[in-house]
Amino acid sequence: MAYAYNAAMWCDDCATTIMRDLDAKGVEDTGDTDDYPQGDSSDGEADSPQHCDGCNAFLENPLTADGYAYVRETILEDCRTGRTDSVACTEWAPFYGIETDDIEAYFDRFTLSMSLADACGASHPGPCDDDVAALIARPDIAAQLDAIAPDDIRAELREYGFVTWDGDELGDDTANRARIVWIAAGNIREEYRGRR
Repeated sequence: MAYAYNAAMWCDDCATTIMRDLDAKGVEDTGDTDDYPQGDSSDGEADSPQHCDGCNAFLENPLTADGYAYVRETILEDCRTGRTDSVACTEWAPFYGIETDDIEAYFDRFTLSMSLADACGASHPGPCDDDVAALIARPDIAAQLDAIAPDDIRAELREYGFVTWDGDELGDDTANRARIVWIAAGNIREEYRGRR
């Protein structure tokens, strides 16, 4: 249970300490959060995750739709900038059931999976070639690509909506692997951004 006191939220432990201190000073519980910590068991939704004002513990509060959007954008930004050890990625995502590992990009003939951090690293403004090459070199991504027939990758690239490569360009299987990983990363990133 979270407690409200002096325009802040408090965890059980910190609120208990405050109540002991107030009791020792003879302060009465008037039922007003300005005077004494009041337990909040209403399960009211908030527009962002709440943390204890004393120890910064995550209070595991329910969220509004705007709150979920805020959490998703924060996780996306943290993954994009390599801060996958942030509170958003390590505490908020699991608590709110937001998947950040092994997200699948679906194509007509196969799927590719990677983490949100991988997708953000391989699909961003500016040149992505080096980032995609590093991702393809990883054994888990390489194994997925090895299991897909080059003709299937070529067929997907040929049919892919906004990109048209001619036959000569599609003859380079190494470049095709990079293209399909780049597209998969972009799809994962955009799908994640669009979820509510």
